[in-house]
Amino acid sequence: MTKMKTVGWPRRAVRLLGMAAVALQLAAGAMTASAQVAWPSKPIRWVVPYTPGGGTDQSSRIIAEKLSVALGQPIVIDNRPGGNTVIGAAAAASAAPDGYTVFFAALSTMAVIPNLYDKLPYASDALTPVTQLVHFPLFLMVEAGGPLDTMPKFLAAARSQPLLFAIGGSGSGGHLGSELMKRQLKADMTAVPFKAMVQAAPEVATGRVSFMFADLPAALPHVQGGRAKIIATAGKTRSALYPEAPTLAEAGVGEIDFDTWAGLAVPKGTPQPIVDRLALELNKVIADPAVRAKLALIGVEPAPSSQARFTEFIASENAKWRAVIQAAGIKLE
Repeated sequence: MTKMKTVGWPRRAVRLLGMAAVALQLAAGAMTASAQVAWPSKPIRWVVPYTPGGGTDQSSRIIAEKLSVALGQPIVIDNRPGGNTVIGAAAAASAAPDGYTVFFAALSTMAVIPNLYDKLPYASDALTPVTQLVHFPLFLMVEAGGPLDTMPKFLAAARSQPLLFAIGGSGSGGHLGSELMKRQLKADMTAVPFKAMVQAAPEVATGRVSFMFADLPAALPHVQGGRAKIIATAGKTRSALYPEAPTLAEAGVGEIDFDTWAGLAVPKGTPQPIVDRLALELNKVIADPAVRAKLALIGVEPAPSSQARFTEFIASENAKWRAVIQAAGIKLE
């Protein structure tokens, strides 16, 4: 009897079906990649948790303007001040994780607020870091011609009499930095709160408050007007923006340093390819000489980074300021 050779056809069919499945997967992958490349296809909202006109707002606008050109879409600045940045952070955290909402994430939101409040209207991991962008050097400012207008005079007074220090918001970099210095010097210092640095600075310039740690946008109008004087910088090294100011370590305070900083974050769940594209384009923007020159004019220094480094940096800042907050007994409701 003749045997019919039919067994090979089903095997061949299986192979053909397998090849077809692979082809479909490749096609699906190509479509997904195409969709990812198409981002962004509409304007992007950039949430700033501060009022217009301050250093964070101005630096956001400088960076966003250049990023808009790179991405080919408008970027709309959405100022959401209030609640020590909680209002803006909540608005960003609750947005769709589709790459069309980004958040200017500063020290206060990412490393201070989580340690000041027992409960927040968003989860602790609701915002995903993208990359650090800038830092804002802080400077020890006093009344020009006043009793504290040199570091030796300041240190002598701090060790012998009560002093008042102005803060532009509870839990701000200037607030916690002052608490850190107070602890270092074992001094009697009391905080006098204001809503913002620009409101606090005139009180120091007139001598009604002993000192404050201010950024250059808040300090320079009073320094240039002869009413205030910068006697030190809080950074680890002297600032290129004001190199004549010694560091606190150089001035005899001790080995402490701090500043305030900001980067970009997105709602949790934003696709990683979008996060990667943002990080890539933002670091290009920060490297641009024209952008750096504009930032320097408002007293801001570029701080290029990566998602991994920024995430690690935020964790280290959390630990640092948690210790200061606990030692100072600061708690907000």
